[in-house]
Amino acid sequence: MDPTIKKQWLKALRSGQYEQGRMALRTEAGTYCCLGVLVDITQLQPLTGTGGCLLDSTRQAVDLDIEDESIFVDANDDEGWTFEEIADYIEVML
Repeated sequence: MDPTIKKQWLKALRSGQYEQGRMALRTEAGTYCCLGVLVDITQLQPLTGTGGCLLDSTRQAVDLDIEDESIFVDANDDEGWTFEEIADYIEVML
Protein backbone atom coordinates (compact mmCIF):
# COMPACT_ATOMS: atom_id res chain seq x y z
CA MET A 1 0.00 0.00 0.00
CA ASP A 2 1.14 3.52 -0.72
CA PRO A 3 2.88 4.61 2.53
CA THR A 4 1.50 8.16 2.48
CA ILE A 5 -2.07 6.98 1.99
CA LYS A 6 -1.57 4.28 4.63
CA LYS A 7 -0.50 6.92 7.17
CA GLN A 8 -3.50 9.13 6.32
CA TRP A 9 -5.88 6.16 6.52
CA LEU A 10 -4.57 5.10 9.93
CA LYS A 11 -4.92 8.65 11.23
CA ALA A 12 -8.47 8.94 9.89
CA LEU A 13 -9.57 5.57 11.31
CA ARG A 14 -8.24 6.52 14.74
CA SER A 15 -9.46 10.13 14.67
CA GLY A 16 -12.95 9.54 16.03
CA GLN A 17 -14.22 11.72 13.18
CA TYR A 18 -15.95 8.80 11.42
CA GLU A 19 -18.85 6.79 12.81
CA GLN A 20 -18.49 3.17 11.81
CA GLY A 21 -21.16 1.55 9.69
CA ARG A 22 -21.50 -1.62 7.71
CA MET A 23 -22.43 -2.88 4.24
CA ALA A 24 -21.71 0.36 2.34
CA LEU A 25 -18.82 2.76 1.89
CA ARG A 26 -21.07 5.44 3.38
CA THR A 27 -24.65 4.90 4.48
CA GLU A 28 -27.53 7.34 4.18
CA ALA A 29 -27.18 7.82 7.95
CA GLY A 30 -23.63 9.11 7.40
CA THR A 31 -21.71 6.12 8.77
CA TYR A 32 -18.66 4.70 7.02
CA CYS A 33 -17.07 1.31 6.63
CA CYS A 34 -13.28 1.25 6.86
CA LEU A 35 -13.00 1.34 3.06
CA GLY A 36 -15.40 4.27 2.99
CA VAL A 37 -12.97 6.16 5.21
CA LEU A 38 -10.22 5.38 2.69
CA VAL A 39 -12.38 6.66 -0.17
CA ASP A 40 -13.32 9.79 1.78
CA ILE A 41 -9.71 10.77 2.45
CA THR A 42 -8.50 9.99 -1.08
CA GLN A 43 -11.55 11.22 -3.02
CA LEU A 44 -10.76 8.62 -5.70
CA GLN A 45 -14.33 7.46 -6.25
CA PRO A 46 -17.89 8.28 -5.20
CA LEU A 47 -18.92 7.13 -1.74
CA THR A 48 -22.30 5.95 -2.98
CA GLY A 49 -23.46 3.81 -5.84
CA THR A 50 -20.61 1.31 -5.63
CA GLY A 51 -21.84 -0.79 -2.71
CA GLY A 52 -19.15 -1.56 -0.20
CA CYS A 53 -16.36 -2.19 -2.67
CA LEU A 54 -13.57 -0.20 -4.17
CA LEU A 55 -13.38 0.43 -7.88
CA ASP A 56 -10.45 -1.27 -9.59
CA SER A 57 -8.99 2.17 -10.35
CA THR A 58 -9.14 3.14 -6.67
CA ARG A 59 -7.56 -0.10 -5.54
CA GLN A 60 -4.76 0.37 -8.05
CA ALA A 61 -4.21 4.02 -7.11
CA VAL A 62 -3.72 3.18 -3.42
CA ASP A 63 -1.84 -0.05 -4.23
CA LEU A 64 -4.22 -2.36 -2.34
CA ASP A 65 -4.82 -5.85 -3.66
CA ILE A 66 -8.27 -7.42 -3.88
CA GLU A 67 -7.45 -10.03 -1.22
CA ASP A 68 -6.69 -7.30 1.32
CA GLU A 69 -9.86 -5.47 0.34
CA SER A 70 -11.82 -8.65 1.03
CA ILE A 71 -10.19 -8.98 4.46
CA PHE A 72 -11.25 -5.42 5.33
CA VAL A 73 -14.83 -6.00 4.16
CA ASP A 74 -15.07 -9.15 6.30
CA ALA A 75 -13.44 -7.52 9.33
CA ASN A 76 -15.68 -4.45 9.18
CA ASP A 77 -18.99 -6.00 8.09
CA ASP A 78 -18.96 -9.61 9.28
CA GLU A 79 -16.49 -9.80 12.15
CA GLY A 80 -17.43 -6.47 13.72
CA TRP A 81 -13.87 -5.18 14.19
CA THR A 82 -13.66 -1.61 15.40
CA PHE A 83 -11.81 1.03 13.39
CA GLU A 84 -9.02 0.84 15.99
CA GLU A 85 -8.68 -2.94 15.48
CA ILE A 86 -8.69 -2.49 11.71
CA ALA A 87 -6.05 0.27 11.99
CA ASP A 88 -3.88 -2.04 14.13
CA TYR A 89 -4.17 -4.73 11.45
CA ILE A 90 -3.29 -2.28 8.67
CA GLU A 91 -0.28 -1.07 10.60
CA VAL A 92 1.15 -4.58 10.93
CA MET A 93 -0.01 -6.31 7.75
CA LEU A 94 0.27 -3.65 5.04
